Amino acid sequence: MLRRGRLRFGGLGVRWFSGRVARLGPSKPSSCVVLLHGLGDTAEGWLGGAHHLAASLPETRFVLPTAPTQPVSLNGGMPMPSWYDIRGLGERSDEPCDGIEESRQRVEQLIQDELDAGLAPEKIVLAGFSQGGALSLYTGLRLPIRLAGVVCMSGYLPFTRTFATSPEAAQVPVLHCHGSADGVVRLDWAEAGAERLRQLAVPLEMRLYDMGHSACEEELDDVAEWIAERVK
Repeated sequence: MLRRGRLRFGGLGVRWFSGRVARLGPSKPSSCVVLLHGLGDTAEGWLGGAHHLAASLPETRFVLPTAPTQPVSLNGGMPMPSWYDIRGLGERSDEPCDGIEESRQRVEQLIQDELDAGLAPEKIVLAGFSQGGALSLYTGLRLPIRLAGVVCMSGYLPFTRTFATSPEAAQVPVLHCHGSADGVVRLDWAEAGAERLRQLAVPLEMRLYDMGHSACEEELDDVAEWIAERVK
């Protein structure tokens, strides 16, 4: 049974649905952003970021799911919210990303829910931070439709060496934001993924910020402006 609750967050109504999916914004939006958190986080951890984005995107609905809690090899096998398994701290392109297909299917269903509600694909943006950013790239660029865009913050491209887009998503614009001092998802990993997407002729813009593995107000302002241009 669908469970719904409501709380107030920064003046915006936040509705919670089964599966710990938060939705905030207007009941009849003109666009939608599906926003995916990073490893070990939850939807609650990005409500503040979503609220910051929503201040510049008042007609946009934000959908924030929480990853399933499952064992993570990097965490010694201890369970934590994770979109897929991460085995170590080494080169990201070598990771098998066990479980990523199940998470991709879940994100695709969230997008399908917005399509069923009447939004056109070109009014939907898929965004994420860190592991959520990686999943956003992996999912958004392999869909059988063309979204308005994909935003990856402090993330990377899974399966960098072999990644291929779907024909329909080959021209989906990508904004990749990254901290120049990121010690968790190294900048060279992000740049390797960006280079792979450029080889595939994906329209990509990469922006660097003076920060580590985090998000900053300047970055979020840039993301909001970029999204606004894509969904107008």
